[in-house]
Amino acid sequence: MGYLSQHSPDWPALTPAERVLMSLRIFIEECPECDGPAQVEQEVVESYCWSFDVAAA
Repeated sequence: MGYLSQHSPDWPALTPAERVLMSLRIFIEECPECDGPAQVEQEVVESYCWSFDVAAA
């Protein structure tokens, strides 16, 4: 089982197009629900054996 399917229970049911569109959300400038500004935040996620940058919108 891959990383995304472990962290998003719906991931296996998504079509390839839906998966791509979900990844492109990071580039939107305003929230489609409330029209407020979209914010991108970046942080480092670490465990005992790895670390990587994560961006969240």
